[in-house]
Amino acid sequence: MDINHYYLTGESFSLMDSAGRAISDYAVDHCSKGERILIVCGPGNNGGDGFSAASHLESKADFMVVSLVSKEMYTGDARKALMRYSGPVAEYADLRSEIDKSQYLIDALFGTGLSRTPTGVYREAIEAMNASGKEILSVDIPSGMGTDISIHPACTLTFQDIKQGMSVQNCGKIQVVKLNYHEKSENYSGPGDFVYFPYPKKDSHKGMNGIVAVVAGWEFPGSSLMAAQAAAAMGADLVKIYWPAGMAAGGAISHPSTIFRNVDDLKDPYEEIGNANCILLGPGIGKSQKSMDFMEKILQRLHNSTVIDADGIYLLSKKPHLSHGKNSVITPHSAEFKMLTGEEATPANAAKTAKSSGSVILLKQSTDVITDGTRTILSDGGNPRLTMGGTGDILAGMVASLMARGTPPLWASSLSSFVLKRTGDELFREKSLWYDQFDLIRKIPDTMAWVEGLYRAA
Repeated sequence: MDINHYYLTGESFSLMDSAGRAISDYAVDHCSKGERILIVCGPGNNGGDGFSAASHLESKADFMVVSLVSKEMYTGDARKALMRYSGPVAEYADLRSEIDKSQYLIDALFGTGLSRTPTGVYREAIEAMNASGKEILSVDIPSGMGTDISIHPACTLTFQDIKQGMSVQNCGKIQVVKLNYHEKSENYSGPGDFVYFPYPKKDSHKGMNGIVAVVAGWEFPGSSLMAAQAAAAMGADLVKIYWPAGMAAGGAISHPSTIFRNVDDLKDPYEEIGNANCILLGPGIGKSQKSMDFMEKILQRLHNSTVIDADGIYLLSKKPHLSHGKNSVITPHSAEFKMLTGEEATPANAAKTAKSSGSVILLKQSTDVITDGTRTILSDGGNPRLTMGGTGDILAGMVASLMARGTPPLWASSLSSFVLKRTGDELFREKSLWYDQFDLIRKIPDTMAWVEGLYRAA
């Protein structure tokens, strides 16, 4: 949500400002008249929230701020909050005496960004605050939560929603405060979806970062080629197209970066396809008995993550039980959704279908609907040129690639939809209507690099 808000508005300080106001208001309402408040600030944005609270406390209460790091260490919005605050700031050396002089403590040491056990001055600060016996208010989560040492607050003022692992036992009373996020920060796709992308390890080797099996293109080979190239552009290590006899050799000559496998020559093609991290079924495969039987056996025998598109959706319309209980994404456009369910392609009907099937539905419309039956995400943007043939194949390949790398199906679908539409919009600005499917595929890595840049900046 933070990343999406910045993408949509170009700023993020308003979030820290609203957090600071909420902290200040809560502290004033819950400490007795005349009690002294101490705000203990750590590095990063949690400390920035503390400085923002201090600005809002001025003229409202008797308080003091202690910073555990030098002022030069604050950057970004935290530095803006520090520079706006005009009052005194004590150093770590004064912490224990300031605790002794105060009756109400605010823990603004660490938020959700902490990834290791607190040590040094941070550990000592947590121990001193806990040992004081004073009432403590934690900001967002208790500092150190999930490690062997953490703040024991009377209350935790958490932003937007309860975080994973929070309980009354480790947080005290939990008070949820909504911040002034842009209205599309939460339930719309955006660059923030990248937080669910499992970044590859430095020592990884070929195949560890996604193997995609594309079972497609038996009748219309271009569909499988576009899907496979999109999967590669989205970062999958290996992409394999499974074609029947007579097709694979020609494909290997014209597209040497893709692995082509002849299903008729394999002793057990299902065993080999089952070695993939994600299987893409259906684009351009046709409705022959052979193709329908082959896809049906895959869905019956294998339990891989699966993306089901185009003619694969036609198969499900006849045999809907084949997708049940699978880690799958089904990607219909409106007419395919009506064929699959007999119902109109609405967000509510998509959510109902997702819940009953156990699959994520990526309903392709001018505003895409992505839902697992519990959470529904909308994806807007795009331009008229994205109605050209092949964009659905490209999208299916992108989703399969991210799922093969370990991205959860809902977020693989949301991020892929966002990236495809963003890429199309960038091309539209460059070329108006005069771009094609392979312009889209070639530009996907540029869009992903831009998304990653926003993620790292946050």
